[in-house]
Amino acid sequence: MLELRDWVTTKPFDNRPWLMLGKGPSFGRRHEFDLSGYNLVSLNHAVREVKVEIAHVIDIDVIHDCEEVIAANCDFLVMPRFPHVQSLPGLASLDDYLRGSAALRRLDEENRLVWYNISTARAVGSSPVISARYFGSEAALGVLGEYGVRVVRSLGVDGGTHYATAFSSDATQTLLSNGQASFDMQFVELRRIAHKYGVDFRPLIEPLRIFVGASPGEIVPYRVLAHSIHRRSSVPVRVESLTAARSPTPKDPANKPRTAFSFSRFHIPDLCEFRGRAVYVDSDMIVVGDVAELAEHPMTDRWLACTRQASPPGWENADWFKPGRQFSVMILDCDHLDWKIDEIVAKLDRGDLTYGQLLFEMALVPSERIDDTLEPGWNSLEHFDADTRLLHYTIVPTQPWKSSDHPLGDVWMAEYEDAVRDGAVGRLEVERLVRSGGRPDLLKVFDSLPVHQSRPARNVSEVALQATLRELDRMRERTVKGALRRGATRAAPTVDRATARVTKSHDVGRLLRRWGKILIGR
Repeated sequence: MLELRDWVTTKPFDNRPWLMLGKGPSFGRRHEFDLSGYNLVSLNHAVREVKVEIAHVIDIDVIHDCEEVIAANCDFLVMPRFPHVQSLPGLASLDDYLRGSAALRRLDEENRLVWYNISTARAVGSSPVISARYFGSEAALGVLGEYGVRVVRSLGVDGGTHYATAFSSDATQTLLSNGQASFDMQFVELRRIAHKYGVDFRPLIEPLRIFVGASPGEIVPYRVLAHSIHRRSSVPVRVESLTAARSPTPKDPANKPRTAFSFSRFHIPDLCEFRGRAVYVDSDMIVVGDVAELAEHPMTDRWLACTRQASPPGWENADWFKPGRQFSVMILDCDHLDWKIDEIVAKLDRGDLTYGQLLFEMALVPSERIDDTLEPGWNSLEHFDADTRLLHYTIVPTQPWKSSDHPLGDVWMAEYEDAVRDGAVGRLEVERLVRSGGRPDLLKVFDSLPVHQSRPARNVSEVALQATLRELDRMRERTVKGALRRGATRAAPTVDRATARVTKSHDVGRLLRRWGKILIGR
């Protein structure tokens, strides 16, 4: 096997830019592009569909699934020294798996098998450690960064919760099997890795970026909203929460934000590097239309688009609601919006701007540059009809994740149930919501879910079990030797008692939890 850094010095590839091929929906549009202008790197099963220069595989199960074609479809196979198994960090090394895979042995014999240290396992030697926090795309970009690549494009590295049609047969076994709610999680890490290595990393098909204003306690409605967007979108989209967007606090209490995310929308042009189109929405919504309409809405010479609304049902007597332009749903032309949150708050502090002007009039944008002809159905305030594309639950006490009294609560509940069944909402997140005042019956949906037991290849699970047992033996040996060095045997702890401490340790619990769900399916 070739170690990553030694392999890099051989420089086996030309200077073409690189294209990373994932299993997301946009992979199905690869025939629209001339791929010959790129060096290609595939992620996991994508090597089954396309011949590539590098096949990057993070899960050993992929080798079993692609055994017949992988050696023929790549110039080099690049893997962690300790591959993952069923999306869980593994203890067995590539050396352990060589005996059970003819494809791995062939690639090794032909000097086409490259290994690296991955951040989820112990490091071997001085080889660099490649980070992988959520998905294999992150490790693949890190590998290209170590190689010295400076231009990377992607296709099929999408957000959402779906694969391209070519990989539909893999969905029951591998789709989000690492427990993440959606593939959106990878993009923050990909940006960080690209910045670390100075890589110009962008998708071939730019997604419509949709930013959601949400407080930390609104993770469940955010997940349901994101899922509702992805499942209906006919264009690539990337949905991102603005929860982490930090804003300075104005000095005047009258200008302080009314919610945790009131100012977060003003970070969007900066997050988009002041280019392209973006959409802002609040988390107390679900989308029932195709956001392609927002991607294609003509902006001409306008910098911002919104709806114009009358008072929603239940707000007729609310003197603080001002009918007219509503900015809880906005399309932003980031090329023309030079918003910087520090400068905006400084204007509030100087008295150049009031909170009402900022949030309710969007005074940062000249009025003539605001298009308020967006279809009202894209911000249906408390009503649902044939024209509704986005349903906005504005009355806080009766929002359907808090109360069963909302007259349109069944619409949200249907979306919630679909999101749970698709794995876009996790039980722990719902339990936290319920503890903080959410509807207790939200948990009942999980009780009706079918139990899925994955069944890994027999040789994979056996190798993984053997590696776990070896690790347990090493832990036992270390514990006993430590006791002997401390002279503990004179104080009575026996080898058996030392072993008992190992059995009760956190590490053993971690190991058993790691493999329990794999071996249960055998």
